[in-house]
Amino acid sequence: AYLDNGFGKGFDKSVELAHRAESEADDKRVELERALYKNELLPDSRSDLLILLEVSDKIANRIEDVMFAISIRQIEPLEEISDDCRRLIEPVEESVLTVLKAIRVMFHSPKEVHEIVEKVDELESLVDDLAHEIIRKVYSLDLKLSRKMQLDWLISHIADIADIAEAVASRLDIIAIKRTL
Repeated sequence: AYLDNGFGKGFDKSVELAHRAESEADDKRVELERALYKNELLPDSRSDLLILLEVSDKIANRIEDVMFAISIRQIEPLEEISDDCRRLIEPVEESVLTVLKAIRVMFHSPKEVHEIVEKVDELESLVDDLAHEIIRKVYSLDLKLSRKMQLDWLISHIADIADIAEAVASRLDIIAIKRTL
């Protein structure tokens, strides 16, 4: 909505949806933490799952942060990099969806997690390359330095979502190895 139409009802609705989803994720995290402590899980399993909950929550937090920043800072989309940003967002989204798949797989087939984790690593590397390419392009454009820095910040923070997904995937890989021992 943002890249197609800038600010407006569509974008505002997206920001509100992101806020609600992040808030629901926080509520679920707290609920799961309580359940983990109440149930008779082995301490090692409990700590792994608590860490997984904490690092996973950072994905939703970063998405919400980026959307609020766009809204609050009124970061106008830039036509010259709109297509590039779409190319960046695709693997960012795929990295998040892939790590969510890895979480589900970990509970019933931990041996399959490593292959999925490798896919997240590949996506994160692609995101880094695309982000660097777009930031270079931004600094080559005839814009005020403040506008360049604003777009640099935005692109970097969007790319950070894939970095966080990679951190979750790395944690999942360790948990899956422990579960297969």
